[in-house]
Amino acid sequence: MLRLTKIMTILAVVALMVVGCQNQPDRSLTPTSPTIPTMAPKFILPAGATLDSAIFYIYVHQPSGQPVYLYRVTQDWAEMTVTWNNFGASFAPGAYGSFMADAQAWRSVNITALAAEWFNGTYPNFGFILSQIDEAYPRTVYRSRENVALQPYLKVCYTLDGGAVCTQELPIADAEVNELYPNDNFGSLILLYTGWNSPTSLEKRSLVKFDFESTPPPPPPDLGCTLTIGYWKNHAGFGKQANMVTPLLPVWLGTAGGPKSINVTTNLIAYNILLQNVYGSASNGITKLYAQLLGAKLNLASGASDEPIHTLIMDADAFLANHNYLDWTSLTPAQQQQVLDWQGTLDDYNNGLAGVPHCSD
Repeated sequence: MLRLTKIMTILAVVALMVVGCQNQPDRSLTPTSPTIPTMAPKFILPAGATLDSAIFYIYVHQPSGQPVYLYRVTQDWAEMTVTWNNFGASFAPGAYGSFMADAQAWRSVNITALAAEWFNGTYPNFGFILSQIDEAYPRTVYRSRENVALQPYLKVCYTLDGGAVCTQELPIADAEVNELYPNDNFGSLILLYTGWNSPTSLEKRSLVKFDFESTPPPPPPDLGCTLTIGYWKNHAGFGKQANMVTPLLPVWLGTAGGPKSINVTTNLIAYNILLQNVYGSASNGITKLYAQLLGAKLNLASGASDEPIHTLIMDADAFLANHNYLDWTSLTPAQQQQVLDWQGTLDDYNNGLAGVPHCSD
């Protein structure tokens, strides 16, 4: 009878130990000396490459049948020091994707949008966090990077010089943060967790980080700068200012050899066109177009970009090859309006209001 009592006591103690430990992290798969996988070199998206996709893969060791969501982390963290308390809620709202933890198998989520934001420098790369959100049971268990054979990875595909390239990137850090043990670090475990284990347990989340170097967008092209027709008139060699016009000539107003085109070969011709009182008058739309078109072409010859006005210049030159200031009054109202629209856009361009900045004095 005494022996039976002793056996029952031992069983009761064992049962108490099992119940008391049900919310502890499962350390059964933790190696005595965790084997950390060889750290992959930093991934840099090659210059000129286009990111096609970034798919995150993780092995579900113990399924829960629950959806798991992925969020961008907003502060840096270290695998061997991060805890529930020092990490807090350092992730941005709005999930980048999700997967169902419904089988003991690999599961994936497309995080191309997040990877693109890392690569182009929109956000710093602090990795992402996995969270179940819905307080549903049971928890989900995954293999971590310490389990080399089944560690998470990211498949990155991009196009370079017309060819498709895919690489498999390994994480540089992962760790569970556990609300029940808010000051403990679980970075060395070969398991990761999300969710709740029971109605009385608290939440678990998992962090994963890959080593990417952001590639900020290239600097904007040098568009040069523009100067007004007043500047070019004052720098045509007929005043105190230096002659800046002559070195930029000749300039055609119209197409080369067009029956009514003007070939501006001297600074005097340029000066008279900019005055707007020799080749017609300031009330003549074509006279105004001459002046603004000449100013624009002098700006182009000085290094300003023609991107905002390239097509306009071709259209205006084609028109001026067959029309001069003497034809202004014979134009239809639609043609006159077109001429005024051209000169107005060129006026904006010369004043730095059409995409190319104005030069400082």
